[in-house]
Amino acid sequence: MATLAAWLSLVPAFALFLASITLGDRERRYLGVIVVSVALLAIVIGVFQFGSRGALFNFYDSSHRQYLLGFFANRNHQALFLCMSAIWFSYLLETDRRLASRAPLIVTLLLILVGGAILATFSRTGVALFMVVTAVLVYRILARQRKRKVLGLGLLVGATLIALTFMSSNNIVANFFERYDTVETDARWNFWVVSWQIIKDNFPIGSGLGTFVPIYAAYEPLVFVDPRYVNHVHNDYLELLLEAGVAAGVLLLFALVLFVLAVSRLRPWSGERPAGLLLLVPLLVATHSIVDYPMRTVAIFCVLALVLAEVMAHWCTVKDTQSGLG
Repeated sequence: MATLAAWLSLVPAFALFLASITLGDRERRYLGVIVVSVALLAIVIGVFQFGSRGALFNFYDSSHRQYLLGFFANRNHQALFLCMSAIWFSYLLETDRRLASRAPLIVTLLLILVGGAILATFSRTGVALFMVVTAVLVYRILARQRKRKVLGLGLLVGATLIALTFMSSNNIVANFFERYDTVETDARWNFWVVSWQIIKDNFPIGSGLGTFVPIYAAYEPLVFVDPRYVNHVHNDYLELLLEAGVAAGVLLLFALVLFVLAVSRLRPWSGERPAGLLLLVPLLVATHSIVDYPMRTVAIFCVLALVLAEVMAHWCTVKDTQSGLG
């Protein structure tokens, strides 16, 4: 039953991908607008969650309920979702000629809003990923606004100084950065050590999809046991290898090859093809998967599927154009 449940959890994302890939540009754009709208609504709800210390909009009675969770039970997934939505919003902005002249201002406001929300999640990885998102979006703005580079750089430096001043005097921010002092004692290290032993014992076929919880409980040393059970490895790659063995390794290698081909085709560094910006989304998910389990979260996987459908559509368009020129 656990393996069947694992397979069934993939159905929503694959269905969305297949449905989206058959749509036109306008219809896929509407889907992007829906995702961004949900992210904005999640921030609004999260403000009440954070302000009430979890008393309001406590959907799951999660241990993270005192943070800005939005519609998620896990603060790290909320932070990742906001980063993904920020990238998608910027893509929608780049492909809308009516808003092109206002893009710098809109993106600046976006980064302030999303940055504050992610800080309220108290997600260490989320903040690190947001810094990457900020750097990429600022670079793309300055690359397109060459005549305003000096002004843009000045605004960026000014905003950084203001942020540093705020951070040095704000208790919430100070409490957040104290979390980095606990990295060495994070329980993830224990999860990974035990999981690696399970991988070796079940190599090369793995323990079976969806079997992590019972098999980890069988291997977990008594010194690590506490009232809470371990639901995931908190590393998607280790969990895939644990459950699917060599097959998972082949699948991950195939995904890496596809990503490299997409990068070479869409050339995100050039700025000529806005769809190249969306390649940052799977990169964010892949990076976050090192310390968490976003690919095991249906909502994150569905958003990723929609992004991949958009990327695939433009990949095919570029291929057809190059074939025509040839």
